Amino acid sequence: MTPFSAKHLRLLNFRTAWADQAAAFAPGGDAALQALADGRFGEAMARAQAAFGAGDDAAAETMGLAARLAGNHGFAAQLFALDTAPVSAAWRNRAAAAIRARAWDDAAEAFARGAAEPGAHADWCREGLGLLLALAERWSEAAECLGPPGEAADRGLGLHAHLCRIAAAFALGRDLGPDIRRAALDGDAAPAPNSGSGDPGRTVGGDLIAFLACDPKYLARYGLAALAAFAEAHSGLRLAAHLHLYDADAASRALAAEAAEALGLDLALTTEAAPAETDAARRGAYYACARFCRLAEALPRYTAPAIALDADALVRGDLSPLAARVPAVGLATAPLSVPWNRHPAGFAILRPNAAAAAFLADVAALIGDSLGRGRRLWFLDQWALLIAARRHPVRRIPADWTYDTGFRAHAWVWQASDSRKAANPTYLSERNRLLARATPTR
Repeated sequence: MTPFSAKHLRLLNFRTAWADQAAAFAPGGDAALQALADGRFGEAMARAQAAFGAGDDAAAETMGLAARLAGNHGFAAQLFALDTAPVSAAWRNRAAAAIRARAWDDAAEAFARGAAEPGAHADWCREGLGLLLALAERWSEAAECLGPPGEAADRGLGLHAHLCRIAAAFALGRDLGPDIRRAALDGDAAPAPNSGSGDPGRTVGGDLIAFLACDPKYLARYGLAALAAFAEAHSGLRLAAHLHLYDADAASRALAAEAAEALGLDLALTTEAAPAETDAARRGAYYACARFCRLAEALPRYTAPAIALDADALVRGDLSPLAARVPAVGLATAPLSVPWNRHPAGFAILRPNAAAAAFLADVAALIGDSLGRGRRLWFLDQWALLIAARRHPVRRIPADWTYDTGFRAHAWVWQASDSRKAANPTYLSERNRLLARATPTR
C-alpha cells in the first residue's frame, strides 16, 4: 500500500505550520504518530504499515491521519474503517484529523464517540468536544460537557480545556469558580490584582500612542527597541508611549525616561508590583494578561488612537493610516482552527471612545477575575479577546500583515517567540540597531 505520491510528500514537507498542532494531538508513546508530528512522514507511514501488517488494526489510524493531512480524505476514510473496534485513542486521532481538515461536525462526532468508549483518552475526547462547543459559542453545552472551573489539570487538553471552562462560565454570566491561590497569596483579596495601577494620571495624546507592558529585564532586552521602532516608523508625527512596568526599579524607570527623550516620545510611565509568584511561567502569564486590565484603566486618559503591542514587537511601517480605518477596535485575526489563536494578543488598535472602552471592559473583566483567583494561564488574554470580539464590533485585520513571525518585508509589525527571534539574524540585527538608537549615551 503506497499512500503518498512523491508530489504529496514534497508538498507536506513544505507545510510546517501544522506540525505543532499534530504534536498537540499525538498521544505520547506512539512512535508512528510522534514521527508524524515531527514531520517525518515517510517514517510515520512505514511504522504504521509495518504494525498493520503484523496484525495491529489500530495502526491504520496513523495512516489515516497522514492521508487526511495530505488532503486525501477518501483514502483516510478507507484507512480509518480498517480499525473495526476503535477505542478512545482512535476516535481522538480521527477527531484530530478532522480538525485539520476543518470538518467540524466530523470532529465533534469523533470526540463524542471517543468520550463514550473505554480507554485512557476518553477524558481527552470529552475535553476536545468541549473545546469545539466553545469555538461554536454553544456555551451552555460547553459548560455541561466540561463542568465548572476549578484547578487546571495537566491531563488531556490540560490548560486549554481549563480555559474553555473559564470562557464558558464568563460567557454565561456564571461565577468563575473557587479561588485557587496558594496561601501566600490569600491576602490579595482584590478581584483584579493592583486594580487602577494602569491609570497614568494625566491626558496622553498626540497623533498616535504605543502601549507596551513588560518587566525591567524585557525592557532592556526588547522594549527599548520596540519604542525606537515605533518612533522611527512614525517620524514627523506627535507620538506618545504608555509603558507599563511590572516590578520596576529606579534603574528601569530612568532607562525608559532616557530612551523616550532620545526618541522624542511623550512617555507616560505606570508601574505595579506583580503578585508574588515563584513559577516563571505563571509570572510571565500574569505579565502578558494583566496588561489588558491596565490598558482598560488607561484608555479614558487617551486622546489619540492607541496601538497595543507586545514589548518585543518591531513596528516596520506607518500604522496611522491603518488606525484611521478602525472606528473602535482593530484586532489581528488569524484563520487558525483553535480558538485561542484566533486573535493574537500582540497587536490591537483602540480608539479612545465608548465602543472601545466597552470592548476592553469585557476583556479586563474576564482576565482580572481569573488573575484574582490565581489562574495565571497562557492564552487567557486571547480567550478574552475572542469572547469580547464576538460581543462587540471589531475591525479584523489579517494577522499575517500585523503579527508576522517570519520577519518579512511586507509586514507592518515583526513579532515572534524568543526562540525564533534568537535564531534569526535579520531580527537581531534590526533589534540591536534600534537599541542603539534608544540608548545613544550607553
